[in-house]
Amino acid sequence: MSNFDSIIGYETIKAELRQICDMIHNREVYEKLGAKLPHGVLLYGAPGLGKTSMAKCFILESGINAYTVRRNKADDDFVSEITGIFEKAKKNAPSIVFLDDMDKFANEDECHQDAQEYVAVQAGIDDVKNSD
Repeated sequence: MSNFDSIIGYETIKAELRQICDMIHNREVYEKLGAKLPHGVLLYGAPGLGKTSMAKCFILESGINAYTVRRNKADDDFVSEITGIFEKAKKNAPSIVFLDDMDKFANEDECHQDAQEYVAVQAGIDDVKNSD
């Protein structure tokens, strides 16, 4: 039984995520075929559609280390947490960094499009881009 069986519907999305999990578990086979494991997956949609549930199922199905970044601290502490999680994920690779509700990291207006949180996430992504 797959972890994705707990989610009703979304068969196409679940199939794509299962494929990525299969790539994780059978990396050598896919590398021989010239396929590369993606370095990121973006789940998007309106609130309440099950993106977090889908991501949690993906993490369980992948069987690798996972670290969740969720806004639960004040600005400077949150930026430090983001940086720390990316460092921990790189140290314990292969890993998944799950950016939960990323749209809530900073205000959505144009004045905050370069908010510290987004800069820290981008720096973290840049730092781990050649890692597992």
